[in-house]
Amino acid sequence: MNKNMKVKWIEGILVSFLAVLFSISTSAQVSQYSAVTDERLRNPEEGNWLMFRRTYDGQGYSPLDQINVDNVGTLAPAWTLSTSLTEGHQSPPIVNNGIMYITTPLNHVLALEDETGDVLWGCSLRMRGG
Repeated sequence: MNKNMKVKWIEGILVSFLAVLFSISTSAQVSQYSAVTDERLRNPEEGNWLMFRRTYDGQGYSPLDQINVDNVGTLAPAWTLSTSLTEGHQSPPIVNNGIMYITTPLNHVLALEDETGDVLWGCSLRMRGG
């Protein structure tokens, strides 16, 4: 698969993923959900990670400053989550206003409280043949 095909494939996955998020935004459990707009994708708020590598330029830079050279050695996991799948989880998480969205190798989407790791909801995506 050449680079252009990979980029198109990743874009397709992200568009599909965001479409699922938009379709469930009326759920009471996602009251913190804010619509992902073109403007927010161009200039995401500090605590949000709305797409792969955070911004269109793909630098993966976070403007948050809680972690620095003085305290990085003292970091410890805040929480962990097992999806009970042994296949690699290759899709990066997306964070929108305190809710982390992850996908699993078997086409499940999970919404988690980003500070606690508590599962808010989960659903299974059905892939359409083509």
